[in-house]
Amino acid sequence: MRCTAALTRTSSTECDEYPFASTYQNAAYVDGKTQYSFAVRPITATHNLAGSGLIADWYGREHMLDGDKFFVVVR
Repeated sequence: MRCTAALTRTSSTECDEYPFASTYQNAAYVDGKTQYSFAVRPITATHNLAGSGLIADWYGREHMLDGDKFFVVVR
């Protein structure tokens, strides 16, 4: 599902996506092709900004470089 106006959104919400937008497997493009196998949900802009900061901090703490591979465990 793409995060578009078709989703119930307000001016104070943004799309929360998985895989993370900051990865090469992001919700927009993979190898230059539109990728449709992802999940999106509108969340408050404040929560989305906070989540982005947590991910950026995590990349830094783990010394992750552009192109490094990792996996996410959901519990």
